[in-house]
Amino acid sequence: MNWHKELANALNLNAVIQLLNDYIAVLPVGREIPPAYKPLVVRRAEDVHRWHRLLTAGLAATDSPSTAFHDLCVVFMRASARLYELAPDSRPANGGGDDAAGSNQAPCAP
Repeated sequence: MNWHKELANALNLNAVIQLLNDYIAVLPVGREIPPAYKPLVVRRAEDVHRWHRLLTAGLAATDSPSTAFHDLCVVFMRASARLYELAPDSRPANGGGDDAAGSNQAPCAP
């Protein structure tokens, strides 16, 4: 499945969340993604944005991230961006919440 294309074509919040949960279900198990950075389930838009920030920070702090970890970060980045496209008025005033200090330096750009 082309996750990026599916996210770009998602028509609403529920479609984005379902795609992310499907993606999470097929993530590799093991050392490829540090356990602290493997989401278990996404339920709300806030979860998507929070995981995007956490993954971005985690990727930046990792010396040699795996391709799977990088891909996970990119998928959440695109999902977060898609949610903002679907509901532009939902963007937080500070651009990403209280813990978004480094979110403008997204190392997980595609």
